Order: sequence, then structure tokens, then C-alpha cells
Amino acid sequence: MVMILLLCLIFSITILFFIKPRAWKKSNTITSPPGLPLIGNMHQLGQYPHQSLHSLSQCYGPLMLLHFGTVPVLVASSADAARDILKTHGRVFASRQHSKIYDKLLYGSRNLASALYGEYWRQMKSLSVLHLHSNKIVYFRKRRKGVNQLEQVLAETESKGAEEVELEKEEESNLLVE
Repeated sequence: MVMILLLCLIFSITILFFIKPRAWKKSNTITSPPGLPLIGNMHQLGQYPHQSLHSLSQCYGPLMLLHFGTVPVLVASSADAARDILKTHGRVFASRQHSKIYDKLLYGSRNLASALYGEYWRQMKSLSVLHLHSNKIVYFRKRRKGVNQLEQVLAETESKGAEEVELEKEEESNLLVE
């Protein structure tokens, strides 16, 4: 009986000795401060989060992984680290998080503000640039602004009691072109 227990103990120690070190090896992961089970690293933020994140970056480097509750948050505390991340993984960070609220309130995420990054979003952006920011629309807005200013001038002169309003050609053209 003692012999069987001794063999089981030696066998289990041998397995732990050969199998565990592979799992203990340093993997290629981002450094992360230890967190609590349910709240993650929320307790480490403190009263001034920007100062807390700065002190954490001094300990764990310019790139660290924090957990706010169950949400993993990648924190880049230097411009070089942020540039490298956005250069190599820009498409991952360009999209918005999909939500059922967007589907209910915003027509199934079919507008430019709530659409996920992809082919549909690029088409919507090109349409908005083409139609909303074209020269014709910009000219119309400037023209409308000039007409509004002309209406204000006429309203002011009418309130003063003047019957005729004489505008010089230059002033009139400036009001309509601006």
C-alpha cells in the first residue's frame, strides 16, 4: 500500500516537473497589472485616472492590458506605441462596437455615425462627401448666409423708419457672395 502511494507521488511529481514548465514559460503577451476577479483593474484607477495610468505605465511599460470589469482595455501611454498599434491593427480599432440599441433606435445601424467599419461605411462616407460637401452645396450655404445678412440689414433699416435703402454695388455683392 505504501509502495503504491509512493509510486503515485513520484509519477505525479514527474508529470508536474515535465509538463508545468512549458506552461510557466513567458508567453508573448502584453504586460498587465494584477486585477481582482470581478472588477479587474478598476480599483487601481484612483481619484485621478490620468495620474494612475501614468504611474502604471511607469511600472508596466508603454503598452499594457487592463481589465475594467470583464472588458479588456489596451492602454498605449506613448505616441510611438499608439502609432505602431494603429499602423498595424488600424482596422480593428476603426470600427465601433455593435449594439442592439443601435439596431432599434438608429434604423439597424444603417447611418454613417453608427455603421460598422467596412464596405457599407465607406460607401456612405463617399456619398456624404460627394453630395453634402460638394461645391454646389457649399456655394448654396454661403449664398444663404449672404441672403440672411441682407435680410438683417433690411430689417434694421426698416425698424429705424427709413423708407428707401440704398446699397452700394460693392456692399450688395459682398453680402451675397460671403
